[in-house]
Amino acid sequence: LINLKDRIKMVVDERRGSDNIFYNPSLEDLILLEYVSLRWEINKVGLGQPGMRIDREDRAKLALELTSEKWNKIRAEIEQGVGLDILAKKYGFIIADDSDKIIKDSVLDWERVLWVTEIGEVSDLVINKLDEAYFFEVHDKGVDENGEEWVEVTVMYFVIPLVQAKQILAEELSEKWDIRLTNGFYKSLMEYFSCDSDSALESLNAYLSKTGKRDSLAHYLKAHILLSASTRSGLDDNLKEITDSLKKSIDTCKDKKIKARVMYKLAIFQKESVKTEEFQEQLRLIFDELSGDYALVKKLKIDFDEMGDDEYLEKASRRLLSLEEQLKIELMGSKRKMLRKGKIREGDEGFLHEDVDEIQEEIDEARLLEGECYQK
Repeated sequence: LINLKDRIKMVVDERRGSDNIFYNPSLEDLILLEYVSLRWEINKVGLGQPGMRIDREDRAKLALELTSEKWNKIRAEIEQGVGLDILAKKYGFIIADDSDKIIKDSVLDWERVLWVTEIGEVSDLVINKLDEAYFFEVHDKGVDENGEEWVEVTVMYFVIPLVQAKQILAEELSEKWDIRLTNGFYKSLMEYFSCDSDSALESLNAYLSKTGKRDSLAHYLKAHILLSASTRSGLDDNLKEITDSLKKSIDTCKDKKIKARVMYKLAIFQKESVKTEEFQEQLRLIFDELSGDYALVKKLKIDFDEMGDDEYLEKASRRLLSLEEQLKIELMGSKRKMLRKGKIREGDEGFLHEDVDEIQEEIDEARLLEGECYQK
């Protein structure tokens, strides 16, 4: 449990260092953080057993196979006329904001696809040293005044899934591990992300009825699972249970920032079933309890504007300006250097380091998995 909490803190601290000092993970992000951190801890323990080493070549080979599978799906949908923006959201690749003009022979790795792709078409895939996979939408071609050929493209890319490959290989080895989850909250998390919401709720209810009665995140997880499952079975049947779980999460929460997030979630969830005045009062109460949660203040400002609440719109605007000023001062004067890695032991390879970027990559993959499970 100490390792799990330290790993989560490491990721949040890194985000505050790289993004902004007011970053606070959303409740959904917290669930993903807990799940991914748990998987890393299970693998750390399992791979620390004798003979449980993951071969680097096997990992690289599987990562390339996964890349090929992903690209084949993307290419098939491109040929069916599906828009790139839609595919980027579905498959998690990045589209550059602006197009680039590339001179021939300036980026040798890309040469073999850029000049054989017709204008208006999407190129084949280029893999860059087991790091990233690139492809391009070609907009125009020509020759400049110096006689050099150029091509104008939009660059798109996704990360080679080495983390996913490692997890798959670890899961294959895990059949030999003697590891059991005795904590109902974490057992529920694993079941939920295995697309089994019924078992996840059963484990979570057992946990909440005994040792987890004061576990705020566990109460929230129950509401979250019910909301996710309700996209298929209908929301009405679970309204009371979701509301009760959110209220218990608020009542048992000791962290003011997280508590405000749950209060906001409950207010939005109840928006259609309460009077406008009551909803407005709930949002005012949340705002009055807030301090440095920039993202939530921004959301509340939009809500106050839509409701015509001029008094609290002004308050929210002033609060945002104050937070932005603090952020500028921090960025200009900060000499903080965030600790990005922490030591772990992994199999026969000795001490390695946990990389926050890899953890974040797996969080993004888990978010996509959750969507595939429960948004059908």
